[in-house]
Amino acid sequence: MGSASCALPLDGDAVFVPGVGFRPAEVAIARVPVTREHAGRTITVERAAAGPDGTEVVLSDTGLCEWDNTQMAPWANDPVRLRDGSGHVFGQRRWRGGTGRRGSKDDPRIQTIQRELTLEPLPAGTRTADLLVGDAVLPLEFEPSAVAGVRAVALDVTTSRHGVAVRAVRIARSAEDTAIELALSAPDDERRVVRAIGASPFGGPHGHQPPVTFRDDAGATYQERHVFRDPG
Repeated sequence: MGSASCALPLDGDAVFVPGVGFRPAEVAIARVPVTREHAGRTITVERAAAGPDGTEVVLSDTGLCEWDNTQMAPWANDPVRLRDGSGHVFGQRRWRGGTGRRGSKDDPRIQTIQRELTLEPLPAGTRTADLLVGDAVLPLEFEPSAVAGVRAVALDVTTSRHGVAVRAVRIARSAEDTAIELALSAPDDERRVVRAIGASPFGGPHGHQPPVTFRDDAGATYQERHVFRDPG
């Protein structure tokens, strides 16, 4: 890393956290994955980021479902909460998140439910909390994103095509990754559809469109590997 990457972030700075994306420096990141076997299911916390606006959680829940496989598993709507060391419980914020489902190739009765949730914010400085999924308990340990990630450097580079402006907002570099945050905007008085830029956040690059490519001043090119969703 260059010296800018090694410097400690200041208040208001952003960092890039592998597996999470760009986040404000004050956000705390859970050490994951955390997995528990519970009532015949395997529950895994894949991502958790606690900030002043809420706690983002991504979890997968796999188990045998005897229901018609056209329906969600019965545990798909188990309540998800956080409990801090004082015993205070923080609930889910309604209408913020999503749910997906995939079946096992070997046995369609085995379903994996993936849930993306936003919960009420934990108190500043919280370092341990329990994630409650129904009556399953998954302990989480948080560390500052400045420790878990790489400091980002602000950019302000814009290009436009067909009336849609693409702006490079920040960049972060480590020995393993170069991450760039992109923002799109279109005139308010025009109807436009922006399908995607590069890879899908749910998998690899789309087959019908080219991925985003980064080219350095020596002419070397680097192809995208993953897209991270902005929780805002």
